[in-house]
Amino acid sequence: MKDVNLVRLSEEIKEFEEYLAPTTFETRSRHDLFQTIRSIALQNYPEATVEPFGSFETQLLLPSSDIDLNISTDDGIKPQTILKKISKCLRQYGYMQPVFRATVPVIKFCEYKSALNADITAQNNVISSKRTLQWMEEYPELKPLFLVLKHALLGIRFEHDPNYEVLSTVRNGLASYALICLITHYLKYNGDTSEKDGKEDKDFSKKRLGMLLIGFLKFYSTFDFDTKGLTFYTSEGYFDRRDGAFDPKCLNGTIAIENPDDPSANVARATRTAKQFQAALGWMHVQLNTRIESDTFQRSLLEKVILVESHPSNTPRKNLTKYQFPLKYLSVEDLGASNLPSVDPYLFANNAARKRKQSYIDRDDGDNIGRSSNENSRPKKRKKEKRGQSHSQERGNGRRFKRSR
Repeated sequence: MKDVNLVRLSEEIKEFEEYLAPTTFETRSRHDLFQTIRSIALQNYPEATVEPFGSFETQLLLPSSDIDLNISTDDGIKPQTILKKISKCLRQYGYMQPVFRATVPVIKFCEYKSALNADITAQNNVISSKRTLQWMEEYPELKPLFLVLKHALLGIRFEHDPNYEVLSTVRNGLASYALICLITHYLKYNGDTSEKDGKEDKDFSKKRLGMLLIGFLKFYSTFDFDTKGLTFYTSEGYFDRRDGAFDPKCLNGTIAIENPDDPSANVARATRTAKQFQAALGWMHVQLNTRIESDTFQRSLLEKVILVESHPSNTPRKNLTKYQFPLKYLSVEDLGASNLPSVDPYLFANNAARKRKQSYIDRDDGDNIGRSSNENSRPKKRKKEKRGQSHSQERGNGRRFKRSR
């Protein structure tokens, strides 16, 4: 029964990949939004190059995925200058939230017509998408496994920590590219699912995807992230974190993955919640393995870990941001880890403060992006500084960004 269920699991993974495939409407909507932003960029910078990256380029898309694109020029213009000029022209097409003081300045844009989101950067050297496309050619199993894992992990919440999201760097979770690296690393170094006893298995190719998914969940749910890091540069695929060469701090709860294009960079540098990530993988492994080992017929093997909005089988799923799926709240008993730590709320508070600080508009740069017409027409009056009060104290935190329509 186990082999039969592994074949069924592999078939369900392929069917789920087809279920999530972009519809004609989604493809056209994303293309139209990309062309709108591209035309605006070229109107302002005729010699510029506008390139998509991320899931829009690799097609590792969920129905509600946004698009990422980068504007690059050869004349050394600062990213903030480019983005500020572009944002003025984008106002009529949707909501905007410029974040110019981030490490990588970005405009977070939401189109009125389609409700699609776009992250627009400038002068950003993006190579992760090219690496992902290369891996997808080398490992065909990467795409279906990624879509299943990303969809499942996005739907998981913890009852004892409801604000935590497994795949959210803002919440100190894992980035999508880090998940791609984990899957690729497993396929490269642990993906040999051939029969150990040498017996011929005619159904091996039919159950390979299911075996890889179960193996991935089991391997990383028990992996020692505290002492081991992942690398693509050695034959073993791992290195000892404790020597401090790659990660001097080597904090517990972090994950170390050497960037395949920059050995000094950590792909998972934003992650501070390795235990929570592993607990989610462990729960998924238990659910799937229990169903595979069961002798009773299961309507679906994936339905326990992947929740979708129910609809008649003869009707298509919803498009773009209308596609939603229920959340699965896991208790400590579900996770089987009574000592699972909660995410430090101060981490969230610090991230929120950082976001607020980045969203402030510099009142001295003469730029009015994001301010309402009332704010622009209001005369600026400089308050007199009180005795013993510095200019920075009198100004406070500056003016907070407001979305413009």
